[in-house]
Amino acid sequence: MKIVSAALAVLALSLGTAQAQGYPTHPVRIVVPFGPGGGAAVVAQVLGAELGRNWGQQPIIDFRPGAGGNIGAEIAAQAPADGYTLLLSTQSFAVNDALTPSSIFKPEASFEPVTLLGKSENVILAPTSLAPASVAELVKLSKQPGTHLNYASTGNGTIGHLATELFKSKTGLIATHVPYRSISQTTTDIIAGRVDLWITSITGKTEYVTSGKMKALGVSGSARSPLLPNVPTLDEVGVHGYSAASWYAVWAPRGTPAEILAKLSKDFNAAINSPSVKKQFDLLGVEAIGGSRGELRTFLHEELAKWRNLVSAAAITSN
Repeated sequence: MKIVSAALAVLALSLGTAQAQGYPTHPVRIVVPFGPGGGAAVVAQVLGAELGRNWGQQPIIDFRPGAGGNIGAEIAAQAPADGYTLLLSTQSFAVNDALTPSSIFKPEASFEPVTLLGKSENVILAPTSLAPASVAELVKLSKQPGTHLNYASTGNGTIGHLATELFKSKTGLIATHVPYRSISQTTTDIIAGRVDLWITSITGKTEYVTSGKMKALGVSGSARSPLLPNVPTLDEVGVHGYSAASWYAVWAPRGTPAEILAKLSKDFNAAINSPSVKKQFDLLGVEAIGGSRGELRTFLHEELAKWRNLVSAAAITSN
C-alpha cells in the first residue's frame, strides 16, 4: 500500500511539473473586482501587457465590479483551480472581511497567495479655501467651538472611510463622515469646498495638487512621494504608526497546483521588476513590491487583524 501511495505521489508530482512547464497554454483570466479606470484596473492592464509578452498570449482582464469588490472575489473563488483564473485584489479584500464578509469565500481559506504587486500611499487632500495649511492646524481647527469639519469617502465601509477613521484615532481629529457614490463626485466637491477633507490613494490625484485645485497636507509612508516632493509625510509631522496604503495583490483559487503557483509567483515578480512596468508604476505613484507567496500570506493575516480591530473599536458599519 505504501509503495502504491508513493508511486501515486510521484505520478502527481510529475504531472504537476509537466503541467507547469507548459503553462499557460491558453489565455489566463485576471478578475479585477472593480470597474475600468481605477487603480486596480490600471495596474492589471500594465502587468497584463508585460505578462502577455512573456507568455506569448495576452491575459484577459475581466472587470467584475460590485459589493465593494466581493462580487469579483466570489467569482474568482469559485473558478476552477487550474491557474487560468486569478484575482487581482486591493486592500478591500481585507477590509470587506471585517465589514461585509462574503458567505461564499474567506480571504485566507479560499485563495492561494501569488505575490504582493505594489502599494500606493495615501494623500490628505483639502480644498484650497480651507484655512489650515498643515495637519496640526487642521486638527486644532476641528476642536474649536462652533467648528464642524467633514470628510469624504466613496462610501460607508470603503478603504477611504476606514483610512480616515484610523487617521482620526491617531490625531484626535474631529470630523463627520460624508459618503459619496463616486470618485468624480468627491473630486468635484473637494475642489468646490463643499467637503473639508479627503484621504485617498495618491494615484491619479497629484494633478489636482500641482494645478492648484486642491492642497495636500500630508502623505502616508516612510518617505516623501516623488510625485509630491514638497508634501511632508505624516511621520514628519508627528503622526506616527499610520499605515493605510492602497495595495494590490494577486491570488489564485484554493487548490491550484503548487507548481503553477510557483511559476505564477516567478512570472509576476519578473513583470513587476521589468523596466517598463517600474516606469509606469512610478508615474502612477505605485511602489513595486513583489516577494514570496509566504510573505503575502503573512501580510494578509496582519491586514485582516488591523482592519477588524479598527472596525470593532470605532463601531464602523457598511450601512
